[in-house]
Amino acid sequence: NSAFHSCLNLESIELPDSVTSIGSSAFTLCSKLGSIDLSNTQITSIGDRTFFNCSSLTSIGDIPDTLTNIGQYAFYNCTALETVNFLVNDKGDSCKIIREFAFSKDKALKNINLENINMIGNNAFEDCESLDNINLDSTYALGRRAFANCKSLSFVDITALRNAGEAT
Repeated sequence: NSAFHSCLNLESIELPDSVTSIGSSAFTLCSKLGSIDLSNTQITSIGDRTFFNCSSLTSIGDIPDTLTNIGQYAFYNCTALETVNFLVNDKGDSCKIIREFAFSKDKALKNINLENINMIGNNAFEDCESLDNINLDSTYALGRRAFANCKSLSFVDITALRNAGEAT
C-alpha cells in the first residue's frame, strides 16, 4: 500500500506478468505518470485510490479478464484517461465489480466497454464529461448517480440491467 505515493517524477510503469494485485494508494498523486500496461498481467484486484489524481495518465492497456475488483476512487480524477477496455474471456467473464467513485472526474474518458460487469458502484463514473456511449448489457446492479453529470452521454444500452440505483 502507498508504495509509490506522491512520486512526482514517475512517468511510466512496467509490470511483470506475475502481478496479481496493486495495493491501495500505490500510485496516488503520481502527477506525471502517463501510462501503465495492465494487459499482460494476471491482476485480480486494483485497490482503493490506486491511481487517485494521476492527472497525466492516458493509457492503462487492456484490463485482463482475471480482474475481479476495482476499488473505490481507484482512477479518480485521472483527467487525461480516454479509454478503458475490459477484456472478456471465452466464458463471457470480465471484471466483476467497479466500486464507488472508481472513475469519477475522469473528464477525458470517452470510451469504456462495461459489458458483463456485474456491479457498478455509486458515483463510479460521475462527472465523466466526455463519456458518450455505454453498454450495460449483463450488468446486474447499477449504483446511485453512477453516471451523474456525464454531459456528453447520448446512448445507453440497459436491455439486461436488473437493479438500478441499488449497488452499494
